[in-house]
Amino acid sequence: MPAERPDAIESPLNVPNIDPNEPLTSAERQFDAQGRPFIVVDGRRYVLADDEPEIDLASLPPNPKLAELPPVPRDVSTTAKLALLFGSTATSTFGWFWLCFSMLFVVGFFGTMRVGTALLDRGATWEPYSIATLVSCDDGNVEINGRSAFRWKFAGQAPDGSYFEGVSHSFSYREPGSLVAVEKKAGTPDVLRAEGTSTAPFGDSLGSLLFVAAFLSIFLIIGVCLAIIGPVRRGLRTIPLLRSGAPAQAVPVDVSPTGTRVNGCPEMEVTYRFQAVNGAEFETSARGLNIDRLTDEPTEVLLYDPENPEKSLVLDELPKSVKTVPGQGFTARPFGLIFPLIGAAVFLAEVGYTLKLSFQVDRAVFSTEPPSAAAQFDPSAALRCPDCESGAPHDHSQHSRSQGLHIHSADCEHSRDAESQTPSERPVDAE
Repeated sequence: MPAERPDAIESPLNVPNIDPNEPLTSAERQFDAQGRPFIVVDGRRYVLADDEPEIDLASLPPNPKLAELPPVPRDVSTTAKLALLFGSTATSTFGWFWLCFSMLFVVGFFGTMRVGTALLDRGATWEPYSIATLVSCDDGNVEINGRSAFRWKFAGQAPDGSYFEGVSHSFSYREPGSLVAVEKKAGTPDVLRAEGTSTAPFGDSLGSLLFVAAFLSIFLIIGVCLAIIGPVRRGLRTIPLLRSGAPAQAVPVDVSPTGTRVNGCPEMEVTYRFQAVNGAEFETSARGLNIDRLTDEPTEVLLYDPENPEKSLVLDELPKSVKTVPGQGFTARPFGLIFPLIGAAVFLAEVGYTLKLSFQVDRAVFSTEPPSAAAQFDPSAALRCPDCESGAPHDHSQHSRSQGLHIHSADCEHSRDAESQTPSERPVDAE
């Protein structure tokens, strides 16, 4: 059964009478039986005649709303300014939803990958600390560019005789049981890492981290523009017009879709014509998802800049929470700020949680008893050269040094060629 169509609105758009049994159509330009172009919006047909009738703007009857406007300068209350800068509109509401939803991915990425920790690792000073046994080297279940990150868990004896367990991350694999040099972050008592690794899961691939971060920032920028920058810019243009704009009445002459849809609803643009105080005629436009407020009267009241009449504002385009106070100016009810405040609170909470996770650090655990993971750790083994098994003094100038303990580095003159290294001595790349 065809949907019922509301009665057509009689207006300067020359809206004809419509058969109520005629089915509704989508918001697009069509032609009626007389060949006149029209558009259907919310069940109402607006004729867009090519030959527009001449309208004598000076002879139009005054709109009663003109009498409600106080003389300049008008008062714009603080709540009205906040509603105009941050108030809830269809676009800003969608922007806050987009922004908060995008932040969920940012929380997951920055928090899990600890981007802040990776950046601080790069600029920190690391001091030789001890030699430890690699207890395990597990897949961290995360990868980037096809490379897996491994979680190194190591245990050893600190210079003061206590025992420690620590965790660091690398894209290289090493057999458990290997000896690893341990470094301590300068100025901290318990931030340790195996030499050549990072305290962040992807710290060894900072360039990839920053690439992904830049990609995610695109979605955040879109949300910020829709929810914050766009409304603030419009508000900064609107407030001066409300305070000192010259009043005029405008006649709607055209309605057309902008091509933008919000939740499936087309955004429409209504074009108006008005006459400035000097007699010159100008055109302006207003946009909205529901244009009933913008076309419900033969004329609409607007305010324009007397020095630049192209800067104008149709009053019915204001947020619904903003009202005219006869003889005073404009005010707003606080409820129009509820959704933006909720969106801002959720967004700031997500940002705070992201920063907390992003700078989280795995700290070493110390004990006076050998931990179970290091129960087989032999401190004297760390004093023997892992290549030559010699405990006699010899040149260790290229060794990693820490409190008199050492292991061979990759370029040590005592190291065997890579082809002859055992799996416990040779890092295996994740690829």
